[in-house]
Amino acid sequence: MLDGLSDERAAAEITDLTYREDVRAFARFEKLLRSNGQWFNPHPWLLTFLPGSRAKEIASDALAGLTNADVGPFGRITYYLLLTNAVRTPLIRLPDERVAFAFNIVRVPASNDAAKAPRMVSENRVLYDRIRKTGGVLYAVSAFPMSHRDWKQHFGPKWSLLRNSKQHYDPVGTLTPGYNIL
Repeated sequence: MLDGLSDERAAAEITDLTYREDVRAFARFEKLLRSNGQWFNPHPWLLTFLPGSRAKEIASDALAGLTNADVGPFGRITYYLLLTNAVRTPLIRLPDERVAFAFNIVRVPASNDAAKAPRMVSENRVLYDRIRKTGGVLYAVSAFPMSHRDWKQHFGPKWSLLRNSKQHYDPVGTLTPGYNIL
């Protein structure tokens, strides 16, 4: 699956994990970042879902030219299979295919550099726009600003469900301030 993607093969650490192991791995990752103070720096992460039929092509394009500095010393890139019919979350957007791939660029800047994090956020937006044009969708916890129009386009046919749910459960707009959702 990774054949043809650009990386530093000698430095790569490729591990197959069960879901349970992966969840625990993230907790260990968070603990590491907290222990060295980096957890409190900006987290300019890009999390997406790619259609299975084009995942390799889209991921290859997104990774082209990406360097270690673009991801940071503790950053990671994840790419794993997801069967969309197994997902029951009503408002999550997934590609309209049976098989998708979660493709995430988890950027962790080396320091709290005032210029580096905004640059990474801008790069996320550029990558997201390219991914979206090829059938990929955003996992909506990514780090870059979205307009009301972006959110409406993202949720597509589920927009009215989101709008109605938000108005019902958050009538005074306490949740997600600053996200420009509604």
